[in-house]
Amino acid sequence: MNAPKIDLTGQRFGRLTVLEYRKANYWKCRCDCGTICEIRGYRMTAGITKSCGCLKRGRKGRWMGCDPNDCDNCPYDDCYIPEQYL
Repeated sequence: MNAPKIDLTGQRFGRLTVLEYRKANYWKCRCDCGTICEIRGYRMTAGITKSCGCLKRGRKGRWMGCDPNDCDNCPYDDCYIPEQYL
């Protein structure tokens, strides 16, 4: 396992706290809701991923053909349509 170029351990990104490096730029994180997940480092540092998905699950509205429980692998930049625009 290659070591990461930048150590993100202990840093916070939105609701995520980085626990340890896993593999291939994946980091083990704990979300403020208590969920443990693995997130790619660039998604956290670029501000793309800020939680385990609990931020989007808490909203009322409709999802655009993706799985709201798997937001990290969603092909859309913003797949959520707020209720007021439906």
